[in-house]
Parts: sequence; structure tokens; C-alpha cells
Amino acid sequence: MYNLPEWWKMITTMSIINLSIVIQLSKDKIFDKDPYVITLIGIYILVSTLRSAYPKKEVEKVCIHDNFMSTPIAGRTLANVAEISLILVIIHIFKKISLDIYQKDTNINIILDSTLVIIVIAQICCWLGVITEHFIFNYVEESLWTLTFVIYIVISSINYYNIFESSPKLDHIKTFYKASIPIFISYVIYMILFDLPLYLKKWSKIDINKDKRVSWAELYKDIQIHLNKDNVSLYQKLSKITKCRTDNSWEEWEDEVPWMIGYFIIVGWILIVLILWYIQYKKK
Repeated sequence: MYNLPEWWKMITTMSIINLSIVIQLSKDKIFDKDPYVITLIGIYILVSTLRSAYPKKEVEKVCIHDNFMSTPIAGRTLANVAEISLILVIIHIFKKISLDIYQKDTNINIILDSTLVIIVIAQICCWLGVITEHFIFNYVEESLWTLTFVIYIVISSINYYNIFESSPKLDHIKTFYKASIPIFISYVIYMILFDLPLYLKKWSKIDINKDKRVSWAELYKDIQIHLNKDNVSLYQKLSKITKCRTDNSWEEWEDEVPWMIGYFIIVGWILIVLILWYIQYKKK
């Protein structure tokens, strides 16, 4: 039995703690009649716990444990469920808040619904990245996530500055925006400064002529070479997403750990606070 890395133990332990807290919070009576929010958040936290326990680099097909849960197909399928759940819960809460502010449905709901479409497209891009092993698709995926949260920043700011009256519920909504807007802005800054450059760095590895510039022509040529080399069948290409190469060295994972901490732990903390806020919101 090989030694498991300390960072893996830490992330997995914290994820399990987050799940335990959410399970405890789910026992609040308000969720008996309104289970939608706690169910969607519970799905995200559960999937984060599973994915933290079985980490993998989906495009590179690298994992720590040699089992099915560590394969790209398992991880990406679970991620689809979790990420769609996350967007659905954000849209649901934003719509409820907008209704409380304006006392009617507005065009903001249409914009909110469009963010679900954006994230579905992002999920498709991620699958294309996993299958073709080209990080340009992952770069597009992460760009769409960044765009989505820019939209949430704009909506949050508009709603916040349209709260003219004071009441327990509206004051509680203001508190939500005072916390969420900085969080959304921090996320966008992180994506622009760290996450997107990471995928550009990985994409640069397809620089065929080594001129330190990656062109679309090179991308197209490399995809053609990759997809047609050795006359590999479509079935064989797809079968790669059911396998992974084990490697638990720090050198292999050092670029992945920061986003894992954010995705599996910090987002979990934010969602726990959101549950606590929502419990009070429903009681106002």
C-alpha cells in the first residue's frame, strides 16, 4: 500500500466535515416544506466529498487511486451533476430575492435562466477537453464560468441598489448581497489571474513548431494528428476516459491542489453559510 499524500488527507477530511455539517443543517424544519435548496446544496457537497476522496486529472488521465471512481468518466459525470446543482440553487435564490425586491417577476429571470444554458455549454466543453485531451476546451469552459459570475455580480449590484425600503426580509437580502458580491468578485479575479492562465499554460504544450506561440492552425493540425494517429477507433478513444494512470507525487499535483481546496472546501464553507442565511431568510 503506497503512502497517501498529506494534502489529499486534508482535503478529504475537510470535505467530510462539510458534508456532516450540511446533513445536520438539513434537519431544520423549514426544509420539510422547502427541500429544493438543501437538496441541491447537499448534492454539490456530497459530490465534492466523493471527488476529493478520488481526485483525478481528467484530461491527463492521472489519479491517486486505481479504481472506477478515480476514472475521468466517473469524475466528470459527478461534476456535471454537482455543477448544474450549484447553478440551479443560485438561480433559485436569486429569483426569490428579486421577487421580494420588485414584488413581481422581471427580465432578470430571463438573464438568470440564460446562465444555466451557459453552464450547460461549459459542461459540454469540458467533456470535449477530456475526450480530445486538448485544454483549449477547458479554457473555454472556465471562461464561461467566469462570464456567468460576472453576470451574477451585475445582477446582484442592480438588485442591491434597488432596495429602497427597510424591512426584516429586505435587510436580510442586503446582508446577502454585501457578502455575495465580494465573493463573486474574488472568484472572477481568481479565475482571471490564476485559473485561466493555468489552462493557457497547459494549452501551450501543443506548440508543434516550438515558437512559443499557439495558433488555431496548430490546434486544428494537432487535433487531427491526435484523433487519427495509429488508426485508433472512436471506441478506443472513448475507452481512455474509463482508465487512469496512478501518481501521487507532489510534482504531478501541485498545480491542481489550489483549485481543489477552493472547489471542495471553500465553496463548501460558503454554501454552509448560505444555508444558515436561507434558514433565517425563510423565517423573516
